[in-house]
Amino acid sequence: MTIPTATEGVDGTITDDTKPFTIEETGKTGDAIAITVPSRDGYTTAPATVVATVTPDGTITIPTDTKVTYTPKEITTTVSIPSTTQDGDGATTDKTPISVKVTGKTGEEVPIAVPEKPGYIASQTSVTGTVKPDGTISIPEETTITYTPKEVTNTVTVPTATEGNDGIVTEDTTPFSVEKTGKTGDSIEVTLPPKAGYTPDQATVTATVNDDGTITIPKDETVTYERNTVTKTVTIPTETVGSDGTITDDDKPFTIEETGKTGDAIEITLPPRDGYTTAPATVTATVTPDGTITIPTDTKVTYTPKEFTDTVTIPSTTQDGGGATTDETPISVEVTGKTGEEVPIAVPEKPGYTASQTTVTGTVEPDGTISIPDNTTVTYTPKDTTTTVRFQAQRKMAMVT
Repeated sequence: MTIPTATEGVDGTITDDTKPFTIEETGKTGDAIAITVPSRDGYTTAPATVVATVTPDGTITIPTDTKVTYTPKEITTTVSIPSTTQDGDGATTDKTPISVKVTGKTGEEVPIAVPEKPGYIASQTSVTGTVKPDGTISIPEETTITYTPKEVTNTVTVPTATEGNDGIVTEDTTPFSVEKTGKTGDSIEVTLPPKAGYTPDQATVTATVNDDGTITIPKDETVTYERNTVTKTVTIPTETVGSDGTITDDDKPFTIEETGKTGDAIEITLPPRDGYTTAPATVTATVTPDGTITIPTDTKVTYTPKEFTDTVTIPSTTQDGGGATTDETPISVEVTGKTGEEVPIAVPEKPGYTASQTTVTGTVEPDGTISIPDNTTVTYTPKDTTTTVRFQAQRKMAMVT
């Protein structure tokens, strides 16, 4: 006997099968025979059984409106899609397949959306899957999704700190920022900018291009600019006040080699000069960012002569009328003068004698003494006198006036 069948398509359209189901059955007149309709993989069968009747005319018939319909089953399964992920140079970094849950009916061709991968571009957005009668969903054999990294341009921010003049490191209020371009997953070298007078503790920082399009450095990384140490010659102009008050620039200024770090204030002590006061006694120099050590432009150190009072001893001789020496007691004179000054020293008078010179030139030495020329000797010679002699007879006595 023959049982008509039809198949429902994935779009819901029902089409009669070209070959109905046929089966040989045996029974007695009047018998009702339950015929089990054969199943079809991937489909439900309705009805699953058909009742046939053995008629008196010897045939076995089924109701005239009988038709068995095969309806495709709807299944949900996970489809595995081969994939590769590449880095910016085209090298494969990952081959983990994609797993996608898909629902479809037997025989249906289902578009499978390829999942996005942050920071990457997929070689195709969808794959066609076919629902098989066994409940699986297949894709074309040659299918492989390739993820290539996106190229992005973004700002990289590098926190920085600067060593202060006191050696304390303080975070800068404005970090260093620079625009960089790279592909997802790339490591980018960021070069720190120079800062006059300072050196960064690392010349470069490695930034990473992230999946979300940002370009960042490790969270705990901070670049510290440390003060440069320099050694330079410092020149300090000097001038000297003469004993007459005239100020003259010295031919050779004072120079000294100093070492310090950027921003340091270095106190330089001026060398003393015997017999002079120094003003100022110290000068403050500053280590500048350009690597020099400078002093204020109007700086000039003045050496002023000191005033001394000293007792000067002058060799002397006293002669008699015949030129014979009768006394060699030196002369002592208290003299006041300024360093470097030539002071006229008045030779003291000696009653009845004439000094060989009225003054001696003394020189005020830096140690506070006052010197005179080595060959200096004052000679006192007796003065010539006129004498009147009177005689008195009574007393027989002469008086000299």
